[in-house]
Amino acid sequence: MIVLAVCIAFQMHAFAQHTLSDSLIAQMSLKEKLRQITAAKSKSSLVMHFMGAMIAGHHFPLIKSGLNKRLHVPALAFSDGPRGGVVGAGNSSFPVAIALGASFDTALEYKVGTVYAAETQSHGANYFGGICVNLLYYPRWGRAQESFGEDAFHVGEMGLALTRAIQDHGMMGCVKHFAMNNIEENRYLVDAWVDDTTLHEVMLPHFRKIVEQGQVASVMSSYNRYNGYYCGENAYLLRHVLREQWHFKGFVTSDWDWGLRHAVGGVKSWMDIEMPCPRYYGKHLKEAIASGKLNEHDVDTLLQHILPTKLNYPNHKAYHLSKEIMAQHHELAREAAEQSMVLLENHQVLPYEANKVKTMLIMGRFAKKANLGDVGSSRVYPPYHVSPYQGLKEECKRENIKLKYYSGKNNAKAAELAKHADAVVLCVGFDHHDEGEYIMGNPDKNKKFIVGFSNGDRDSLYLHGEDQRLIHAVCAVNKHCTVTFFGGSPPNLTSVNDEIPALLFAWYPGMEGGHALSNILFGKVSPSGKLPFSILRNAEDNISFRPQDTAVRYGYFHGYELADAMHKPLLYPFGYGLSYSHFSINAKALDEQALRAEDTIHLSVEVKNEGNINAAEVIQIYAGNANATEGTLVKRLVAFDKIKLDPGISGTVNFSIPISQLARWDASEDNWKVLPGNYYLYIGNSADQASLQRLSFFIR
Repeated sequence: MIVLAVCIAFQMHAFAQHTLSDSLIAQMSLKEKLRQITAAKSKSSLVMHFMGAMIAGHHFPLIKSGLNKRLHVPALAFSDGPRGGVVGAGNSSFPVAIALGASFDTALEYKVGTVYAAETQSHGANYFGGICVNLLYYPRWGRAQESFGEDAFHVGEMGLALTRAIQDHGMMGCVKHFAMNNIEENRYLVDAWVDDTTLHEVMLPHFRKIVEQGQVASVMSSYNRYNGYYCGENAYLLRHVLREQWHFKGFVTSDWDWGLRHAVGGVKSWMDIEMPCPRYYGKHLKEAIASGKLNEHDVDTLLQHILPTKLNYPNHKAYHLSKEIMAQHHELAREAAEQSMVLLENHQVLPYEANKVKTMLIMGRFAKKANLGDVGSSRVYPPYHVSPYQGLKEECKRENIKLKYYSGKNNAKAAELAKHADAVVLCVGFDHHDEGEYIMGNPDKNKKFIVGFSNGDRDSLYLHGEDQRLIHAVCAVNKHCTVTFFGGSPPNLTSVNDEIPALLFAWYPGMEGGHALSNILFGKVSPSGKLPFSILRNAEDNISFRPQDTAVRYGYFHGYELADAMHKPLLYPFGYGLSYSHFSINAKALDEQALRAEDTIHLSVEVKNEGNINAAEVIQIYAGNANATEGTLVKRLVAFDKIKLDPGISGTVNFSIPISQLARWDASEDNWKVLPGNYYLYIGNSADQASLQRLSFFIR
């Protein structure tokens, strides 16, 4: 009865919002309607707005759209934020999204999202555009750091947690970029050709989850084309898939500047708001209405998507966050960095024992640098940052350890210093000069690089030569060396991997990264992060596109699914990461082994911390057809959960996996279908096929 009452109340509220919206639309002039479907008054006013923010010491101004004082219609006030609020200054800088994806911790992601909501609202925002869930399909993708990883289920779960956090705290969430935005440098022009099965099974499931389960308020389209049509005016994506199949009730915005190419195509495809200024939804749209190509009712349809959503969220005003609250946010940033770091190698090196380390040496290009991620639209200006050197310096002072720093520019000197150190930390990897958002001017008239915030797609998967040479020199003379990698997408490590005593992925760890790194290295926290992508042993096995390609074809397989189906050797599998402890994992037999399409698998997994330190493990469940052959799908992630246990303590992780999650796309029926047959569940702590337990079941 309670559930029924809630559903009725929700429906009545939705009906009231639509009724009010219809009334408002009826009272609006055409000019007022057009102000609802775009942002700034003109390109020049937008440029002045950005310049004003820069003069004020801010990274990104608050972009407002759709304010109508006469009819009391609130404005959208936009803030980006994949790693913290970008409007204003002084916001908390968290680890990048790919790092948070490595945490495999949806509860942590929810907590982080509540901080994003609070801090962006403190600057007057009510619309959050930081829910980026494009798959890391192409390993050199420059904006991999802004998403959560390579697997659609994992990305969907993390994105869903962030969406719920944002919207539970009174903001409209915006999930992006819809869809097939997996290449950076040619993102304005590239045409992604994808077959129906690949589209629905690989490229869209995570978007679908956030739309259907998260009831996300808004979707942002992508710059690229899909099967010949720009995504910002692609009727198949925006009307058929989003509205008709997924029953999306919110509004769609274009990606910023050049996310829309035609007024008529945009309106007819239900592109609701052109951002951030009226390039096409201004003069061109007025001309289309005057000529009869469009009519005012077409515009009304867009407003029927926009207004009910805006009216469903209160118009928040800026409010003050106390020093005490901000201190809690910074503490969460440290915790998030700790939970995200991934230990890939550890040959009796870590954790460092303070009573056995008298001298420590830290070297490398990023030892003293604020390496927080790219400097495009996701950039955050925190009140401070803690470098690796600073974090270790504070800990070494407490433990009476002598810490030395050297840049590492001279390999012979680096090796000589390393010989006399009890422990060495090398800080290598990438920064915004290597990867990040790629900004251009008019892509149709001048394809040359115009404004360069970041490099775009990474030129190579390999570490820089100077990093490789430093690793060779130091690891040859000191077996207590930890190589700490900074970056946002998979590096190729084959040239140095066998020489590294300990390897830790720190990603772009945010403002508290130095403290988090120190806590991991000295064992105050056991690493529990897992790789959110696969690292193939052979670089040539990776999917690769040329930056100048204007058309690409996405195949069905990538990442660990590619490695499984095509027998590509892995250096490190998806979901892999070491701990300072050891866990036993035992899955209980399934109660029911013959199941129907509408059933749910109930699985219990017993986990025991066999070590002597409090630690966490990520239990991963994969499923696949038992009769998979070469070139077909072997398994796919269907569930995961992170469990924290004290030494010697056991716990049970319970999973409920709907059989519908195993459905495959039937292109002939334009729908999903559960195929009968024999299946396996694979249970373990990575996608490594050899290490997984296996349970059989049958779908009738």
